[in-house]
Amino acid sequence: MPKTVVIIPCYNEAERLPQEDFVDAFESYPNLTFLFVNDGSSDHTLDILKIWEGIYPNVIALDKQPNSGKANAVRFAMLHAFQNLEFDYIAYFDADLATPIYEIENFQKCFASNDEIMMVIGSRIRRMGANIDRKWKRHFIGRVFATFASATLALPIYDTQCGAKMLKKELINELFEKEFISKWLFDVEVLARLSIREGFPKIETSLYEKPLNEWLEKGDSRIKLKDFFKFPLDLLKIHRKYHRKIMKLKRNHR
Repeated sequence: MPKTVVIIPCYNEAERLPQEDFVDAFESYPNLTFLFVNDGSSDHTLDILKIWEGIYPNVIALDKQPNSGKANAVRFAMLHAFQNLEFDYIAYFDADLATPIYEIENFQKCFASNDEIMMVIGSRIRRMGANIDRKWKRHFIGRVFATFASATLALPIYDTQCGAKMLKKELINELFEKEFISKWLFDVEVLARLSIREGFPKIETSLYEKPLNEWLEKGDSRIKLKDFFKFPLDLLKIHRKYHRKIMKLKRNHR
């Protein structure tokens, strides 16, 4: 069975961590390695992570100081895993488990079904048979953002910002070696780097968007108001850095 690492970035999550759900996941999925990264929390988040690390052999707790945002926390954990752990796939999920851990199995099935797939991203598509609970305001803002992100990437991606993604180990250096422009919109930059790495039309089979069976909005976002107002500027910076190169690659393969 392929080995999988699951990165969980944490910032001041002591009161928000679904501890029972995580403990159940540690015990139910002994073949997964849970790599928590504490991003300079000022509460007792690290204490909880260290307790779990001492009890469960498939839990690793990293402490990253000072706080520098989700992008740097995920990047830090990715590079640590690449240098120190043995695995085939690596994922990152949000600490509130809005996307439940069992979706990892569905992501693994995507890779097993097609060797060409390099990265699977969760997609919060409301449909019959799925339990997608998202506030309508955030859903509307998300759709507007996704439209601009999709234009930047020149790909028909429905949901770039879902906090559930999984990729093959061999991608880590190229996608995470360099720092990101935005500490929150780094997912778009990851996908842009993957598009440039794979080229066209290969990216259309290398990247797979998997509709989630369940996603439950938990509220209490870690995004501050000042960060929210920076989103358009950050997306513009990402567009300027990557869009022209992506379009050049796409034109060359027509």
